[in-house]
Amino acid sequence: MCEDVSRAAELLGVGQPTLSRAISQLEADLGLTLFSHRARRLTLTPAGRELATMLEPVVRHIDRAVVELGGSVDPRHGHVRFGFLRSMGDEVVPTMISAFGAREPEIAFTVLKEGSNADLVAALRAAEIDLALLAPAPQEPDITSELLETQRLHLEVPADHPLAAFGSARFEDLAGWTFVALTYGYGLRQILDAMCETAGFHPKIVFQGNDIRTLRALVASGAGIALLPPAAHPQPGTTAVPVIDPVVTREVCLAWSSTSHLSAPAETFRDFMIAQRGHVFP
Repeated sequence: MCEDVSRAAELLGVGQPTLSRAISQLEADLGLTLFSHRARRLTLTPAGRELATMLEPVVRHIDRAVVELGGSVDPRHGHVRFGFLRSMGDEVVPTMISAFGAREPEIAFTVLKEGSNADLVAALRAAEIDLALLAPAPQEPDITSELLETQRLHLEVPADHPLAAFGSARFEDLAGWTFVALTYGYGLRQILDAMCETAGFHPKIVFQGNDIRTLRALVASGAGIALLPPAAHPQPGTTAVPVIDPVVTREVCLAWSSTSHLSAPAETFRDFMIAQRGHVFP
């Protein structure tokens, strides 16, 4: 700590009288004597030392924030915190991040968060992430979204399942079959429940989880059928059956909080993703 009042004022870029008044005001506000004043020298009192120790972590956090946010106004340099549905983590997200990294090598992803629609909307609201890849678009007044692509869904059934012999299926014909599905909070589960309700039945779900890879493995084992997006690498032992009358789709969007400020690097990534509209999936 600098003990010379004149030197401390010089380091802070203020006059000595201004610094002395600020110290006196701080001590008055806190009701504590923080410094022992001897001529133009200052030494911390026991209360001052204790307060300084308590504030050291706060100062370090502020210093780190200044460093990390220093690039937030530079659209070509800095950090992005990105969230996405687990169903997109294996194929879509790695391809997108790789393509973006080739274009903007000075922008890094410090957070990559997987979750359900509900998880990611909560993370946007808490400012834990800047942007999120969601499906369907959240109908929330504090969340802004841009549609990227409408993706057709299909039924995934065991290869020896009776439905595998048909070229297509209608939801109204699925009432007697067992399903495996994602848990509540995921967009695919919302769509499944809505389609079954429209068809006039409640789905018999024998397993629910949060990983599409597990669902595909369960379908292959014969545990049930599932409503899923197409896979870049189909699961052995399964067959994709198109759904018709109506065709079932999900709207994939990029979302961000309308109440939080996006950093310049996050805006750069947002613009990049929006430019991929219609070409998000292989």
